[in-house]
Amino acid sequence: MIVDNDSGNTMNPRELSGGSYDFYVRQRLAFIKRDLKSKIEKYA
Repeated sequence: MIVDNDSGNTMNPRELSGGSYDFYVRQRLAFIKRDLKSKIEKYA
């Protein structure tokens, strides 16, 4: 779930469009990469 900072409403990522969706996807991928790196370092 994503919280809209202006209205406080929650929304699904699929409800985003255009630049907002692109930004969400890039941030989500960056988070996943960081999480994987930390797990690899922890368990390697």
